[in-house]
Amino acid sequence: MWSSRTKIGVVLGLTLVGLTIGACGRNRGFLNNAVSPPPGATGPESGWSNPPENTDRVATFDEAAAKTGFPVKTPRNMGSPIGIYVWKCDDPAVCSRQVIAVYSQNTLGYVWIGERLDNRTTAQWSTWASTEVQTNNEAAARALPGAPDSGGGEEIATIRGGVQALVQWHADSNAGAQINWREGSVEWSIATQLAGRDDAIGLANKV
Repeated sequence: MWSSRTKIGVVLGLTLVGLTIGACGRNRGFLNNAVSPPPGATGPESGWSNPPENTDRVATFDEAAAKTGFPVKTPRNMGSPIGIYVWKCDDPAVCSRQVIAVYSQNTLGYVWIGERLDNRTTAQWSTWASTEVQTNNEAAARALPGAPDSGGGEEIATIRGGVQALVQWHADSNAGAQINWREGSVEWSIATQLAGRDDAIGLANKV
């Protein structure tokens, strides 16, 4: 489904998804951790309906919270997940525990929702997100000077009554999007199989 022309990697300690965005060859590290994920930690590129690699499946969000050591929230208005997974992490010095819930939606296809503890402050996260947008857009402009954008993009949006979020979307309006934000000490990520910018923002506002 995804072209190799333009790819971003959503990183919640593990790579959730690769997306093709716009016409400019932007290679983006997304939700950049203070530490690097282990080799082979990949997500929907190997199949949206498949379990995330390097994870253990759990039965409930309470079980996920017990394994991760932080209060995992149950996403609202999403129905029952088809799977809940906890990323394997035995050494906090090199990785962070996180939870990924996979849902199947009639109009949006598969939706992956991730939660993890983040060691940055909200101000640090906001600075990082703004720098990501500026740096990647500048790099795209240098790669293809004067080339029009084909519909994909990346921006900072305001969600949930004043929370900053980093949104990225595919050039095709219904070919995938992802949104990331931070609340308290938890960083959230939503990656969608069949969605555009507005769909991703809508999901973030309702979960």
